[in-house]
Amino acid sequence: MKNLKSVRYLVSLLSLSLCILAQSDPTKREKKLKEKLLPLTSHVILISIDGLRIEDINNPKLKLPTLKALRDRGSFALNLESIYPSQSIPAHATIVTGMLPADHGITADAPFDEKKGQTSAEKYHLASELKADTIWQAVRRAGLKMAAINFPLTAAAELDFAGQTSAVELIEKNHPQLLLLKFDEIANSLQRFGLGSIEAATAMEKVDAALKIILDAVERAGLKNETTFLLVSSHGYAPVEQEFRPNVILARKGFLTADTTGNITSWIAATRASGGAAAIYLRDQYNEELAKVLTDIFADLHKKEGSPIWRVINKKDAAKLGADPRAALFLEAAPGFVISERVSGKKITDKLDSALERAGSGYLPSRSEMRGMLIVAGKGIKPNSKIEYAQLVDIAPTIARLLGFELKASRGHIISGILAQ
Repeated sequence: MKNLKSVRYLVSLLSLSLCILAQSDPTKREKKLKEKLLPLTSHVILISIDGLRIEDINNPKLKLPTLKALRDRGSFALNLESIYPSQSIPAHATIVTGMLPADHGITADAPFDEKKGQTSAEKYHLASELKADTIWQAVRRAGLKMAAINFPLTAAAELDFAGQTSAVELIEKNHPQLLLLKFDEIANSLQRFGLGSIEAATAMEKVDAALKIILDAVERAGLKNETTFLLVSSHGYAPVEQEFRPNVILARKGFLTADTTGNITSWIAATRASGGAAAIYLRDQYNEELAKVLTDIFADLHKKEGSPIWRVINKKDAAKLGADPRAALFLEAAPGFVISERVSGKKITDKLDSALERAGSGYLPSRSEMRGMLIVAGKGIKPNSKIEYAQLVDIAPTIARLLGFELKASRGHIISGILAQ
């Protein structure tokens, strides 16, 4: 009897061990993961349209039939939160990585030249400048093909299709599983002519017509029922009337010097301007005492009536936003102001020169003017649906989920509220 009990015990122990081994079997784990992440679509087209907002699409005066049709048959977010500063290139770096500027390393539109103490003239554009895993790298690992046209930070990227090929040709002939596109017309018109301008409205209608051409190409390729569209504006724009020049203050206080042409010749502290935001850099970035002195100087200006500074953001609070860790502090411009790196003249202009921009970005993503737009329509997406809120960091993991895989790392989440399954 005892022997029988011992045998039963050994059998049950062996069964338990086999069960544990089965659960820990990597092959079975991978199979389970794949079962959980079955693709919801076979093709995704991500279209970036900076400056376009849901309010524009809802405007009955604008002729935007394609955008309105996509909004109505798909899902859209009432609010899409950008990053800080809310500029185009760092925002697109976040779109393709699901990470914040402090993570992916693209902390403004252009790098800061430490030697010259000012922002470089050449903007970030190479894929190699990204310090985080990208959606196109994940696509290639998944054995899928992708392409990009006019999309930031894809220069010299490992793409299956690139160059001067048109989007229509790519769709009809190559059928990439992921296609990244960007339209600049609306953003350019807003900057040059301002919000509510006839030129901006015309640009919106032209982009809508271009979208129709892309949708028609998808249909001709036989992919209408197999494609998911994501339309994203990475940030909005705010009206600009005056310019604030922190470098003028820094020069007067002896923290930098410049020649007669306005080029900085030496600096202890300098401004890195990003539209409505500015990072204050220290030559010695670990000089906490100087950081406090400068914080107090700009905090005093912030307190004055009619101040060009809406908020002084310390290093700790900037870190919570995932902003540039190199900065000692940030200055957030007051409504109507844009920040520049100019060293000469008044610290505040009376009115902007007519040649300068009429609208700007870069401001805190919590400001309503900086909210972007998100419309998702097509296969795998809930029809006639809306969600209250999404973030730019959510775009990449959502694309990955649609195509049936996961990103290695992401600060964002899958926007499950828009998915049909």
